[in-house]
Amino acid sequence: MSHLVPDAIGAILDYHPRINFICCVNDEAVYENVLLASLKHNRYKSLTKVVGASSAAQAFNENVVKHAPGEITVLVHQDVYLPPNWTDAMEAIYDNLPFGVAGCVGCRGQQIYADVFASPTIYLDFNINELPTPVDSLDELILIFPSATPIRLDEELGWHMYGADACVKAKQFGQQALVIKNRVVHYSKRTEFDEKFWKSAALFRDKNPGPIKTTIITIDEQGNITSP
Repeated sequence: MSHLVPDAIGAILDYHPRINFICCVNDEAVYENVLLASLKHNRYKSLTKVVGASSAAQAFNENVVKHAPGEITVLVHQDVYLPPNWTDAMEAIYDNLPFGVAGCVGCRGQQIYADVFASPTIYLDFNINELPTPVDSLDELILIFPSATPIRLDEELGWHMYGADACVKAKQFGQQALVIKNRVVHYSKRTEFDEKFWKSAALFRDKNPGPIKTTIITIDEQGNITSP
């Protein structure tokens, strides 16, 4: 994509970031030391810190409507670190690649697609040469939407499965769900999943019949839920 500007320096100085972050916070130290620390090296329009939400969907649904058309809304975990200039790269992707929702880890069929540091020491690059690529599900660590999105996430799912929910809803609106190349670092400490996760998975299955694989589980054609 090319543009004509009367004054390149003036255009740079007058530039207004278009990315709006939404982050649910339950650990102030992690939020400050990871996400906030990374935003010092990135340009963005707004950051909404959400404390006490009943679900990630509630935080998203109540705040995305505050963002202007033509902007970008990023629902991100507090333990995600964005490399310097990540937001500039994200704006360039947005301007050149239509999508309903995007992320950096997802699944299509039985394949995983990823461009992410899953921890400070583990880099996942599954099928990276195929990125960007359409997927059926996205990991919730970071979800990127056009701010004018018609998507509203299912609050009944609580804190799980809303990445798959976003993909299903994007497709219902005739939009793509994509894994893109714009890697982040996820300082995740979670090693197991509690009863609430499995309840969310069952609820998602009941509302969205049909097989689907996520980074955590597989729902088969009979509705069985299994994990690797």
